[in-house]
Amino acid sequence: MNQIENMHVGEVEKAFVLWDMGNCPIPDGHDPLTVVAKIQMAVEKSGHVRRNGQISITAIGSKLTEIPGEDVMSRLSSFEISLKHSHLYIHDLDEWADANPPPSTMMIIDDHERIGWIASNLSDFEDAGYRILLAYPQRTTPLPRSFSKQWDWDALVTDEQETTTTTTSLVYSQGRYNDEHPLACEVCFVAVKSFEDFTAHLKSVEHEYGEWDRFACKNGVDRTIRENLPFGRSSESPTSEHYGCLVDLIGRAGVLADALNLVKSLPFEADALVLGALLGACKIHEDAELGNEVGKQLIGLQPEHYVALSTLKALGNNWAEAEEMRKVMVEAGIRKSLHIVSCLNVFKKKM
Repeated sequence: MNQIENMHVGEVEKAFVLWDMGNCPIPDGHDPLTVVAKIQMAVEKSGHVRRNGQISITAIGSKLTEIPGEDVMSRLSSFEISLKHSHLYIHDLDEWADANPPPSTMMIIDDHERIGWIASNLSDFEDAGYRILLAYPQRTTPLPRSFSKQWDWDALVTDEQETTTTTTSLVYSQGRYNDEHPLACEVCFVAVKSFEDFTAHLKSVEHEYGEWDRFACKNGVDRTIRENLPFGRSSESPTSEHYGCLVDLIGRAGVLADALNLVKSLPFEADALVLGALLGACKIHEDAELGNEVGKQLIGLQPEHYVALSTLKALGNNWAEAEEMRKVMVEAGIRKSLHIVSCLNVFKKKM
């Protein structure tokens, strides 16, 4: 007899709903909160999940600004539903399971094929004592295993037999699984609490390059060939910000020689944004020699780079120069809290 069967009457378990809004969008003409209420009721009716705040919902997607769009995202976020830009989610299930031992419930709302990809993982969860609920568009082939409960997505959200005459009265506060990072972009490793910051990030150059870098890694695209790069969403010429993001991505990947060659081939003189990205990569990979060269060019542009440059001199065992650099920093009133320019850290500062 498993842990679910051993539960005493009246016990309440927690539930985690992971909803891919790209593959299972809100049907046209349906209120988002009505759909959320349907999901909540489906989870509650499946077992021992009863109490408000016990069901945590995370809505994910790879194009959230388009599907479901900013207005819908804003409404969902206002009811404490977490939003995440992501392409995969198995590790989200693992993290939640680590924090919530069985008996507990997991509900996956996604395309039937994608659920099939993680069916073995879900089987392991169920064997461990978790109740697994699934909802997906009408399927053509059966899953390799019959889980606790399965729904056709459209039937679940359009079932007129359920009492959903109002919206806000039916949808209760979720009690987010991760209150520290309710709005996150897994591609760029960015997490914020403000909805405005989240949508701004998803429309930023930083995010665009994060997505491009993911595509390049997956498809073996040469990042050092300028013709391969998507310089923005328009036909405008690439700016320093675009090049700075590219240098940051190449440099963080450890290909410092290619990053340096790109900086040298720019159609304009490298500014603090581009050089700062290269200096940051030098610090990450402890290339004191190149970092010192770049840092000297930066000092006249942005004095906060004394911090990174003094660190690199110390790494290169040039302790006398490092100490002199720190003295200059103290005299200039520069604090260590100042950040190095890095396109992937812009939105982390807002956490």
